[in-house]
Amino acid sequence: MKKEYKFELRDATWFKRRVPNPKEPKVIAATVINFELIKHHLCKMEVTYDNGDVKIFQAQVTQNHITEKWSVSCGYAIVDVIDE
Repeated sequence: MKKEYKFELRDATWFKRRVPNPKEPKVIAATVINFELIKHHLCKMEVTYDNGDVKIFQAQVTQNHITEKWSVSCGYAIVDVIDE
């Protein structure tokens, strides 16, 4: 039986080094497709924006070597893996 994982969308605003663009759509939801809890596993992420657009991107599973927490990132959104 495959274990079910929950995902929590992380605020990934990159405005430290660039000026915010008010026309840029904001990510409101993300779903991970073909997820496996394996470091550097490649999967897909379906990202939903506040303007109604839905896009699918290549994503990668990573683990923080200090906190040992897992996350999935596609470059446009990042989600933390919640292990229950």
